[in-house]
Amino acid sequence: MGHRQYLHAYTDTPPDDAFLVAKLHESPSHDAVGATFSLARPNAIDDSVWALIESHFARLHLLERYNEQGNDEIAEILSNSYNYMDTGGQNIREFLTREAADREGAHGKSHWRAVLLRAMAEHDHLESWIAAARHVQGST
Repeated sequence: MGHRQYLHAYTDTPPDDAFLVAKLHESPSHDAVGATFSLARPNAIDDSVWALIESHFARLHLLERYNEQGNDEIAEILSNSYNYMDTGGQNIREFLTREAADREGAHGKSHWRAVLLRAMAEHDHLESWIAAARHVQGST
């Protein structure tokens, strides 16, 4: 008998521990940001669940899809961050962390956009990326 190869969105409960990771990378001038997604197995996930997660991601080419969509998503997040700050927002890191928590609450801790938002909120160069986005928006 074969093993399951896909997670089911309605019948499977995602693990409590995050297993998707986004690593941010930038150009030397801080004016371009990208992300690379990968899986990282938390200790609390048993072998059968981890095998199912790996199979699901591999068969659906999810990491490749996230990597492709990541750059557009980063540009949108930076634009939204610029607009938030431009309209009086005070703490961009808290704003992005709350956005990540909203996605986690709806879709789990390993939802690709939640993982990306949290990685951006925690990155040391967030403010310089927003400043670069501000410069791009101001020149259009």
